[in-house]
Amino acid sequence: MKDRECAHPACGCRVDSDTKYCSQYCRDAGDKLEISCNCGHGDCKESAVPDTLQERPASY
Repeated sequence: MKDRECAHPACGCRVDSDTKYCSQYCRDAGDKLEISCNCGHGDCKESAVPDTLQERPASY
């Protein structure tokens, strides 16, 4: 049973209670603050922060 979230702050994956990280990527990243996680798991992609940057007109 997946009890809690991965310990990497940017990750949204669920992990078992006896596991701290969902992948080697997250283990290597540790507690480093990132905008998004690149572990590649589907759970994490679904909880990713949407891209809110928009192009501004040249005259802005």
